[in-house]
Amino acid sequence: MTIGLVIVTYDSAAFVPRLVAAIAAQTRRPDRVVFADNASRDDTRAVLARVLAEAGLAARVLALDANTGFAHANNVAVASLDDCDAVALLNPDAFPEPGWLARLEAAAVRHPDAGSFASRLMRDGAPGILDGAGDVYHVSGVVWRHGHGRLLAEVPGALDEREVFAPCAAAALYRRADWMAVGGFDERYFCYVEDVDLGFRLRRRGRACWYVPDAVVAHMGSATAGVGSAFAVYHGHRNVTWTFVKNMPGRLLWRHLPAHLAACVAGVAWFAWRGQLAAYLRAKRDALAGLAPFVRERRAAAPLAADVFAAIDAQLTRGSLLTRGRGRGTGLAALAFKAAWRMKHVARLVVPAALRQRVGRALFRRAYATSGPAVVAPGAPKPVTGPFGLNVIGYLRAESGVAEAARTTLRACRAAGVPAAAIEYAREAPSRMQEMLPDGFSRSPEFGVTLLHLNADQSAYAIADHADALTGKYRIASWNWELPEFPAVWPEAERQLDEVWAPSLFCAEAFRRRLTIPVTHMPYAIDVPVPSGVGREALGLQRDAFVFLFVFDAFSVPARKNPMAVVEAYRRVRAAVARPTQLVLKVINAASDTALARDLQQAAAADPSLVLIDRYLARPDLNALLQAADAYVSLHRSEGFGFTIAEAMALGKPVVATGWSGNMDFMTRENSCPIDYALVTLESDYGPYTRGQRWADPDVAQAAAQMTRLVTDAGMAATLGAQAAQDIREHLSPLAVGRRIEARLRALRG
Repeated sequence: MTIGLVIVTYDSAAFVPRLVAAIAAQTRRPDRVVFADNASRDDTRAVLARVLAEAGLAARVLALDANTGFAHANNVAVASLDDCDAVALLNPDAFPEPGWLARLEAAAVRHPDAGSFASRLMRDGAPGILDGAGDVYHVSGVVWRHGHGRLLAEVPGALDEREVFAPCAAAALYRRADWMAVGGFDERYFCYVEDVDLGFRLRRRGRACWYVPDAVVAHMGSATAGVGSAFAVYHGHRNVTWTFVKNMPGRLLWRHLPAHLAACVAGVAWFAWRGQLAAYLRAKRDALAGLAPFVRERRAAAPLAADVFAAIDAQLTRGSLLTRGRGRGTGLAALAFKAAWRMKHVARLVVPAALRQRVGRALFRRAYATSGPAVVAPGAPKPVTGPFGLNVIGYLRAESGVAEAARTTLRACRAAGVPAAAIEYAREAPSRMQEMLPDGFSRSPEFGVTLLHLNADQSAYAIADHADALTGKYRIASWNWELPEFPAVWPEAERQLDEVWAPSLFCAEAFRRRLTIPVTHMPYAIDVPVPSGVGREALGLQRDAFVFLFVFDAFSVPARKNPMAVVEAYRRVRAAVARPTQLVLKVINAASDTALARDLQQAAAADPSLVLIDRYLARPDLNALLQAADAYVSLHRSEGFGFTIAEAMALGKPVVATGWSGNMDFMTRENSCPIDYALVTLESDYGPYTRGQRWADPDVAQAAAQMTRLVTDAGMAATLGAQAAQDIREHLSPLAVGRRIEARLRALRG
């Protein structure tokens, strides 16, 4: 059998080195390799040329002039492989084990009646978690990957070679003759569900699909589009309706149409809870508007033979969608828990805190029930066994503060020579997932101590998902909190932890008031490598202006980050100085808060010197932005640590920031400008910060005066910046923090 391999890339520079290495390591290499690049905006093509040459892998690169979509790019590549018997597909974020292609080929020999073959997808960086064991097609038209997100050991049939409805195109094998006979992917789909549609059309041709459990691939999933993004919601749910109408055999179409309509109605409620109702409604509107060609095509299609009809009917999945899973973290309770967790910000506006916590704990116990005693009795010492080192579990690819904290711990371990295993946890991550680790990910905990770098309200969730892998480990959670009163932590989390690390003395004090387990002060490591050649012009900034910068995430509660206070202070600076100035507000997820987005846009429209960057930046570009600024301003009301403040100081930038909370671990009057404040009582809930607690109200007039001094007194700015860089380097460098981690791990071993 001659096999061609097709990979469609789009902004995939971060993934192709690992992918090419995995292809080169195949025990059965493909006979032809074709990359189809969908006009990547990054340097995918240059990186691809380099790594192919380094690996000695012959491949053809089709450089498309525009992003034509996943479906079209695959079709072009497959059409070019006219001398191949079969074509294998891989996504750029799907990394096959060495025997992957050989095992798919062997299955194709065993099952000559099959037109396609599905791989076993494992979630990359999440030990033992299945990403999919073939695609499932429900009678309602809803599709999913069998066992997605569940422990491999809990998924029926995940280790059995068996017939499934269709393969996930992230890693699949197709007989090329069958592919060409049905026309390949439907290019009207652009991307998402095109693989299920193709599988359905192959079944209408009488060609089955077999799942090959020993053809294993580590899959990130939606690494470019974003997990659960509006883009994915729109294309996925538009294409679900098209697939149902286009392919469902006549009698089955009318029989299951009520189920499809019911699923569509349920989707309205579900995506309203998720805050993505607009994308979902647009998907269904456009699905209906584009139905006519599909209706004409099904009318022109030849009637199905009786055996083909029966085979399709047999492969359709039935039963309630609410109970489609039977393992931990599935079913109605899990669905309710996930919905409640996603909508926690809205629930805080209308549901009392005590009731929210009681309902949340009850749902969690039902969905993620864990049995057995606590890992230790409160206050009792637990001996640490196993190899010396640290397993780090966190949102390691997410572009967020909590994820960056986990990555800094890994850097600190590397700097101090502490062995570390990086284990990704991606469930319910709300941020874009495009960060990479230079040393890659580990499949399972390798050492005797495991650190969960997650928020407190997510820790029990992660512990439940990693229960098997955490057995026998000394368990630490690294938590951050921004107010003096730490809320009652999930009992299921604390009872399964041995220790908590706090990034600041401020956090440590709050934790010790509430927790019964040990609390250790362990700061985040600060390391800000700046790329060369990215100056102010590339970032759209004025060369001669004094540039102030503030960076924040709207998911971190705008009322706490207090960006409009920075805007007000800057307005006063503009009125007081003659020198050109700019204020850069770098924000992500602003669309999640309509009022914030409106205020920021109005401020930028009113003042041309206010630069609003309301999008994600790759980490090198963000570091370049920090370097390009002359000063950093944060008039926050509270910080658990103050990541961006510390990063700016590490680069020698003078900082003007509220002189209260976690940032005062490293801010002094010798290295920065701490701003006076008044502690005020919260009169209503703001995200997780409940009424009755206290936070700071910074003195905006004083902040404006200090900002003005920085503009007019270059000596003051230089002195503060130099001292800031020295202090951060001495106390918060990766090496300094790494040594603290090493000392704590050795102390735990006695």
